[in-house]
Amino acid sequence: MSPKDILRARAVKASKTAISMFLLLAAVVTASAFLETQCESAVVRETYIQEPGPDILNVEETVDDGEVRLVGGTSDSEGRVEVGYSGEWGTVCNDLWDTNDASVVCRSLGFVGALEAVSSIPFGPGPGIIVLSNVNCIGNEQSLSECPHQLGLGVSDCDHLEVAGVRCLVLEDGDARLMGGTSDSEGRVELWYNGEWGAVCDELWNANDGRVVCRSLGFVDALEAVSDGRFGPVTEPILFNIVDCIGNEQSLLECPHQGLGFNDCGRSKDAGVRCVEDGEVRLVGGTSGTEGRVEVSYNGEWGTVCDDFWGTTDASVVCRSLGFGRALEAVKYAGFGPGTGTIVLDNVKCVGNEPSLVECPHIGLGNSDCDHSEDAGVRCLVLEDGDARLMGGTSDSEGRVELWYNGEWGAVCDELWNANDGRVVCRSLGFVDALEAVSDGRFGPVTEPILFNIVDCTGNEQSLLECPHQGLGFNDCGRSKDSGVRCVEDGEVRLVGGTSGSEGRVEVSYNGEWGTVCDDFWGITDASVVCRSLGFDGALEAVKYAGFGPGTGTIVLDNVKCVGNEPSLVECPHIGLGNSDCDHSEDAGVRCLVLEDGDARLMGGTTDSEGRVEVWYNGEWGTVCNDLWDTNDASVVCRSLGFVGAWEAVSSIPFGPGTGIIVLDDVNCIGNEQSLFECPHQGLGVNNCDHLEDAGVRCMVLSD
Repeated sequence: MSPKDILRARAVKASKTAISMFLLLAAVVTASAFLETQCESAVVRETYIQEPGPDILNVEETVDDGEVRLVGGTSDSEGRVEVGYSGEWGTVCNDLWDTNDASVVCRSLGFVGALEAVSSIPFGPGPGIIVLSNVNCIGNEQSLSECPHQLGLGVSDCDHLEVAGVRCLVLEDGDARLMGGTSDSEGRVELWYNGEWGAVCDELWNANDGRVVCRSLGFVDALEAVSDGRFGPVTEPILFNIVDCIGNEQSLLECPHQGLGFNDCGRSKDAGVRCVEDGEVRLVGGTSGTEGRVEVSYNGEWGTVCDDFWGTTDASVVCRSLGFGRALEAVKYAGFGPGTGTIVLDNVKCVGNEPSLVECPHIGLGNSDCDHSEDAGVRCLVLEDGDARLMGGTSDSEGRVELWYNGEWGAVCDELWNANDGRVVCRSLGFVDALEAVSDGRFGPVTEPILFNIVDCTGNEQSLLECPHQGLGFNDCGRSKDSGVRCVEDGEVRLVGGTSGSEGRVEVSYNGEWGTVCDDFWGITDASVVCRSLGFDGALEAVKYAGFGPGTGTIVLDNVKCVGNEPSLVECPHIGLGNSDCDHSEDAGVRCLVLEDGDARLMGGTTDSEGRVEVWYNGEWGTVCNDLWDTNDASVVCRSLGFVGAWEAVSSIPFGPGTGIIVLDDVNCIGNEQSLFECPHQGLGVNNCDHLEDAGVRCMVLSD
């Protein structure tokens, strides 16, 4: 290489080195500027991620367990719900996800509530662990982690295609929320104004003001305007004083008031409200507040109830839910005028112990084939001191006894509580009598005060207030010592005029009194239904022609023709309750079979002459083991039941296995005994068998 070539090569190399150094310097400057920009951006991101917002990763932040954020939305008021757990963000499964859950999330983030619970994935699938599954909030929880959930934190059977999301309500001046209540339909009224929540003073606070708040929150109306800080003291400033709404305003800001921020209220003077939820009831169109067309709140409006199947049991549920004692009348055919809007309920069939009408069986909210000419109504009993009600039972004829006194309900202590006291309560409620006086809080603990102690009625008083007692409000009873009663319903049976409790004239309760039964077609099958309904095993005799003396009052049943398996006499075929062409010289009676230990019966056969052998022992029926079972044993059974003898001793189980105790084993009769108990055996209740070895018989039936 020539000297020129060497110099030229060195020049090129120096030039390349200079260019490289320049490019390196430029890269350093550019990188420095980029990093500075990124650091500024990171600061922005750190500030923004603390608010609900888009999915931007910030590895520097500290995540607290239970902390919530919204990710993937188009604004900070919506997004996929993410929850802090074990130092990282995770998601929530959308199983059972609804607006109650979403509202808890939104309120915990400072929003007033949720517009929508999103259960698909418009906000994208999330990363990391699924923290919560099957969340089931009531709606008043402070954070999502306080809500019931299944499986446990971090345990889930979901994937990230099932993540829950929310759209929260963005606040505007005048928007309201309710705080401190037991549900989202009640609480202390707080308003959003100028970027903060403020309370409302309760001076002149009334139903019209409450109505504006409730309707602005999507409820149909206000149940009650609440004052005196009943929902707890407020920490927010009191913004409004002397609000005076007409009731049709869209917001409290539209109502006349003393001025924002101007008030002389204390912290215990903030206003509250209880709003009408779906299923609340009101009476409309009556001449007083105790009667009217029944209307039910549903989907933000009032609707009516169709009168198909409408009766006093349904009406009583309505009346009691409104604080009255019971119903005087169930009114049909739009007796208080036709309503408007949706017919909310149809084919209502209450048992009588439901706390509200919507909890009674019906064909579905908003489903009906009626029109408003069939709107149902009620007339309720106006309460007076001493009026009674029964609570906590399975029907309206039984329950814990509560009395109305001085504007409130109170319970009765069960000390010395007896049938006479129960009789007074039942008759005051329109029942004919008391079946049983119940003590020891059998119908559940009471929350009302106990008003009465040591009541001592004779049984003919009109009210417990007329009975001697220790004094109103004076008692030393515990909550589990309140008294109850089971009253006689229509169709109950009693025996009157006999020489013992197992015989007598048959009387049936009907329309609040006892009546009799005509003996036309009266036979042993009818008598057996009566006896079994009273706890006897059957009837010895059907007695006719007022054999136990004539009764009084209505002849309730005539032409009774029982099949034999009916649980009560009124369920047998007859010509109608209260319909009869008889007089009391034809009153029917019975003599019932009184069981003694050793008495036998046959069960599971196709006729009454065959079946599994059961014997009465110690107050219950039991079976006999087939070890050593033969025709001698079977003959003793058959003759004790009135047959001439046994055709066959059955030692397999064609009559099916029995239940309960196996009373006898290794029975070894000679054949002339009067009862199986007289035969040799291992001992009462002593056996090594099971019910696959139950003994049976086929008895000999004589023909002419």
